[in-house]
Amino acid sequence: MIKSELTNQIKLDDEAVGAITLCAKQQQVISDDVLDISRLEASRVSLNIAPMNLKEVMGQAVRMFAAETASKSIEIYTKFPFEDLRVKGDSTRLLQILGNLLANSIKFTQRSTTKQIHIALEILEKNKDKVDVRISIRDTGIGMTEDEMKQIFDRFLHGSPNHQHGFSGLGLYICKGLVQLMGGEISVQSDKWAGSTFLFTLTFPLVPSDPIPTIPIKPVANASAASLSSVSLMIVEDNLVNQKVLTRHLQAIGVKSMIASNGLEAVQFSEKNNFDLIFMDVEMPVMDGLEATRQIRLREKTNHVTNPVPIVGLSGNARQEHIDMARSVGMDDYIVKPYTKESIYTMVHKYATHSK
Repeated sequence: MIKSELTNQIKLDDEAVGAITLCAKQQQVISDDVLDISRLEASRVSLNIAPMNLKEVMGQAVRMFAAETASKSIEIYTKFPFEDLRVKGDSTRLLQILGNLLANSIKFTQRSTTKQIHIALEILEKNKDKVDVRISIRDTGIGMTEDEMKQIFDRFLHGSPNHQHGFSGLGLYICKGLVQLMGGEISVQSDKWAGSTFLFTLTFPLVPSDPIPTIPIKPVANASAASLSSVSLMIVEDNLVNQKVLTRHLQAIGVKSMIASNGLEAVQFSEKNNFDLIFMDVEMPVMDGLEATRQIRLREKTNHVTNPVPIVGLSGNARQEHIDMARSVGMDDYIVKPYTKESIYTMVHKYATHSK
């Protein structure tokens, strides 16, 4: 009797935790999307233009969803040009567009009989100075009617299929705004119950001379433990639950990690280990993440370290002044809690794999 009651209580507790986690995640999605929209509409989004490998960025987007698509038995196929495309652009914003489109395709493909997503990069025109490309993401999901296609990029589309799956209804609107900010166009082709294809065109200046570092693009099936087993990573987090969540996400892609429970431990551990990446909680007892980052950067400067360890801040504060403060002390990037496994994987591929 007591055992049965305990079992039922544990089940209810698990369901409650799951519901709370889902609500928190959804609120964060909505919050982030609203912030992006307010910045776009106020023309306060600026592009961070830098050299990048276009194929590499697309490969990162695919790998970011590798675990999720594998768990849902969705096959992803890629079709990229044989040649590398080294261009100047904003890789973070491009990754945001690709991530939104892929997440959308996964949502509406997971219950289909045929579960496939095809992502392609096509060169439309190229000369010595620039290249015109078309990027497409085609799925075998539920598709859309003509009326749905006319509204799919609208803001707060409550009548869209996205609404029943708990999306904010803003992701595709943001994609449209970012593509237009980059000087491109986005469109959709679809038939009801026959899948959808999202296409956007962009023009990039070519990088003329020195090649930039690249991450080899591997098939999705191989973007797993073998490719990341040599990555050395430290998690700096005082919350035990967050420690376990981060550790499990990293274990799923073959990354081993060391745990530091506060900033002081992080400083001490970083003196004795050569990490490829540090995930640093901002608010902690004993020593917070900002001070720990300052001390790590000071030691690197004193010791004339040529390749400083990348540090990614973790915080529940999404306001720009908090992000600016984190960057000012030496953090390379910033993730707002509650973070997703996709955001963690993106940072691992963006920073840790570059150091190998």
